[in-house]
Amino acid sequence: MSEAPDLSRRYGPVGEAGAWRQVSEAYYWDRLDEADEIVRRLGAGAHGIGGQWMRLIEAEAITRKSSSVSRINDWLELELIEEECPPMGELGAEIEASCLGVARRFGWTPGPLVRVMVMAQHADTPWTPGRHGFCVDKHPFEKVCIPYASLRSSEELDNVIRHEFAHVMTLNWAQGGCPLWLDEAIAMISAEGPASGAKNRFRRGDWEWLEPHPLSAAFGLDRTDSHGQALVWQAYQQSAVIGQWMLRQVGPEGVGKVLEALGTGGFWPRLVRRALGQEEVDHALRQVFGMDSGGIFDMVLDSLHERPAGP
Repeated sequence: MSEAPDLSRRYGPVGEAGAWRQVSEAYYWDRLDEADEIVRRLGAGAHGIGGQWMRLIEAEAITRKSSSVSRINDWLELELIEEECPPMGELGAEIEASCLGVARRFGWTPGPLVRVMVMAQHADTPWTPGRHGFCVDKHPFEKVCIPYASLRSSEELDNVIRHEFAHVMTLNWAQGGCPLWLDEAIAMISAEGPASGAKNRFRRGDWEWLEPHPLSAAFGLDRTDSHGQALVWQAYQQSAVIGQWMLRQVGPEGVGKVLEALGTGGFWPRLVRRALGQEEVDHALRQVFGMDSGGIFDMVLDSLHERPAGP
């Protein structure tokens, strides 16, 4: 850990990049104290580019300092600050039920270890990135972090867990091959679905209807100002509308088959498709829907114009 500031002092920007790699490695192995110590020495980095990392790590590290971990079942752990939360057994049962609801709906069998961390109440502030919940592919588990505010009601907790656990499912079932627009579509339909009025806004052209690649890119836009937040919100709503259409066409089992096809394509067929410039997701979608992602996006938009005005 002491090497981090030395790397930066001795080698300038190159050393700083190496130090940030140390932060990344510690964070993805969930060594939060180590990651937090290094990142505090580094600061936000050149032009403040490390600010989001600092806040993300800080929020998890604050929680870790006072938290305890309990095993709920073979594949689920719960980490929380006991003084701030309901009894761990009761909360664990609610979270387990929400996770199983998602898995059973789409036909997936949970297996990889998942740790759900209830963030410290102190970290439930505007400066916390992903403050509505987020999922990280860590080692030796998938990690879901949920805000303290999600404990306000069983319905809110259920929505947050269903959304984030859907990311765990897509990541593992599709073996990392799920594009972001589809990942978020499945997460959105696993929970609350599209917001009221979203379809009308796309129908009227108030919100731009994006193609697959721009839609995936939109989730990475800067969310620190109101304009960026609005564009990201629209991206979530478009994915939700697409996911809802997919459910109407093939049901949750059909959506699950897309993920299964993404995860079991085989090495050589994948290599050939890449050589031909074909995307894995389009191959999987054709197996279930008979069309690629572009065709699905067009069909969904057409269906909005065909249907009478409504939510």
